[in-house]
Amino acid sequence: MEQMDQAADVPLSHNGELVPKANVEQIDLTSVHHPEECRAKVRLRGSISAFSESDSVTVGPTPLSKLRIDGTIEGKDDTNNSLILTIDDMQAPVREPDH
Repeated sequence: MEQMDQAADVPLSHNGELVPKANVEQIDLTSVHHPEECRAKVRLRGSISAFSESDSVTVGPTPLSKLRIDGTIEGKDDTNNSLILTIDDMQAPVREPDH
């Protein structure tokens, strides 16, 4: 396994504008078996003070899977520097199986 000296950047957009000093550190998906209830907890490096409930957020694309999540802020966890999102759309390139 190759060690990386620095974590890859995962971009974040807030209400359509790229947030240059924010970087996504972790994405946790919940309730993926219930699309109407699907949520994401997104932990950031950088301040979350400018984010408010009902703001739109785009996370990604992530470096390996190219996952991109479009969501609406449902809440904030200031202790863990996280945004709780209702997922509006989630996309990743899909490859055909090799068999």
